[in-house]
Amino acid sequence: MSIVSKMGFSKVSLVVLFFFIGMTTFFVWWINKNVSWEIQNMEMIPSPSPKPIWEKKVEIDQILKIGLITDTHVHPNRIDKNDKNDFAPRILKGKHLDPFNKFNLQMAIFGPELIIHLGDIIEGTDDEDFVGIMGLKLVRDELAKNGVPVYWIVGNHDLRSVTKSQFLETLEIDSLNQVIDQGDYRLIILDASYKKDGTDISPGNGHIPGNINQNTIEWLEDKLKTEKRVFVFMHQAPLVKKDENGANIKNPISNSESLIKIFDKYNVEAVFNGHIELKSYIDADDVKYYSFPGTKKSDAYRNSFYELTIDKAIPQVRMFYTDQENGLDKSIDFEESNE
Repeated sequence: MSIVSKMGFSKVSLVVLFFFIGMTTFFVWWINKNVSWEIQNMEMIPSPSPKPIWEKKVEIDQILKIGLITDTHVHPNRIDKNDKNDFAPRILKGKHLDPFNKFNLQMAIFGPELIIHLGDIIEGTDDEDFVGIMGLKLVRDELAKNGVPVYWIVGNHDLRSVTKSQFLETLEIDSLNQVIDQGDYRLIILDASYKKDGTDISPGNGHIPGNINQNTIEWLEDKLKTEKRVFVFMHQAPLVKKDENGANIKNPISNSESLIKIFDKYNVEAVFNGHIELKSYIDADDVKYYSFPGTKKSDAYRNSFYELTIDKAIPQVRMFYTDQENGLDKSIDFEESNE
């Protein structure tokens, strides 16, 4: 091959080489430009926010049994009615003791993991604080016979006789707002015994419907931020039945609307209360509301108490009471016999 041919070949090779380098450089520039544009535009499109934890409720295969009693309104009687000393020994007897005897007998069959008293443990009206304290201790001793943990909710009648501090000290509890975690269930005990201005109800200074103050609201929302299945227990009623005109049959707590919104937002499963002596079951936006008559003041359901079974996060309530027409003890499915 001649030198010219070799030189010609070399020029062609160089042209091809430079062309290849140029195209490669352009291609790399083009890719970088477009990828950079896409990345910039991707950053401008907000990525979907992850679901909050309370919307990630766990699937659950757990059974929890709870004994419920409410509005016992006890007034301890002097052992010796002729002993007029203020601090004369007192006991529960007759109509004040019978409901606990019936309750304890049924709990021995039911076998609950825990018991909750929904408030108004004592009558409190016109009773000095030492009488109220005696009553609290007597009820504490009766429920302790079941051999399981007992949790207490303060009611407005309790606070007619004792202060919240005395209630806590007598029943040896740390707080009136409590969280009880049982496996994948979270039970919340809620104190609604506040006046409209957010201060405590106290003897001689009460507010019957109840109210949730701001500190308690903030505490509650924090405890509701969980993937556990949540059940709330309180004395006063957040939601009650309405009559044919749309008016409440009984008074709910003062800030009931805001509380109901919180329960709905955080996917609470069910709420249980006493206080209003109304048998009521309401399913509102998948939050179930139960109002329970107490042992004393309901003409239709005297000596009433309840077995709560939570099975796979579904509450089922069995109600026990004494029929006032024939004096017979009866039991019914609470949800299926709503009246």
